[in-house]
Amino acid sequence: MNIKKKCTYFHEILTIPSYIVKNNQPLGLLKHLCSLMVLYIPFSFAASDNIANPVAEFKISLVTYSFKNPQSREILTKKKNHDVDKIFKILSTHYKQKPSDPDYIQSDLEEMAKYYSQFPHVVTLLTKLQSKDWTLNYNQNTWSTIAKGNALNVDSATIQFNSRSAAMLKFNNGCKHNFVCIASPADALLHELLHALSMLVNTEEFIQQGGMNHFRYPYKHEYSVIQAENALYASMSRIDGIKRPQRNEHMGRKIIASCVTCIK
Repeated sequence: MNIKKKCTYFHEILTIPSYIVKNNQPLGLLKHLCSLMVLYIPFSFAASDNIANPVAEFKISLVTYSFKNPQSREILTKKKNHDVDKIFKILSTHYKQKPSDPDYIQSDLEEMAKYYSQFPHVVTLLTKLQSKDWTLNYNQNTWSTIAKGNALNVDSATIQFNSRSAAMLKFNNGCKHNFVCIASPADALLHELLHALSMLVNTEEFIQQGGMNHFRYPYKHEYSVIQAENALYASMSRIDGIKRPQRNEHMGRKIIASCVTCIK
């Protein structure tokens, strides 16, 4: 029997004979196989069969091994730089600059690209939107995503964003000094990009959820995006260890942020 292990960081499938992973014998061979088969550092694994060893043990061992391997480190650096360049190109291509826009927007997009490149699900999200018809428009006062089209189709989407506006997503007293309630401008933009993904990629579902009904607020669509946001934020937190908001309602207010990844 073979045990299939999925590297969730880069979505690569690696099949390893069960005797290699059983009872931790020999872990060195498992490390070697992974260094050969998975080009980049596998941050987490999920096994399709029960194994004697905790998943965390494989995660720690493999990350340690990969960092000690100069070839893996070099490949990882190249992959990260490629992702940064790719994401920046996507963001800057879809950003429609106006003469009145602040001068720092382009540098903020560069910082976003570096930040987003850490998270495989964010890279996937932007890749899916790369060739779609959407624009980023700076708006000092508004975060929103508007679909253009008709009752049967979505032609394009326009995102209004402010790279120095964070979002406090709850109003209760427990959030007064609780940064977990706040999404940085970069994280807030992900919420709008999830709207765009729904509109332009999952269009049929978006329309079924009432997304193109201009006479009634699309609660089903908004709730679906919030669920996707929670899942995305959780996946990001598992990688960098930073807690992010988890919410079940579409409430919040804007607060000034000193940088694109800052929460105050």
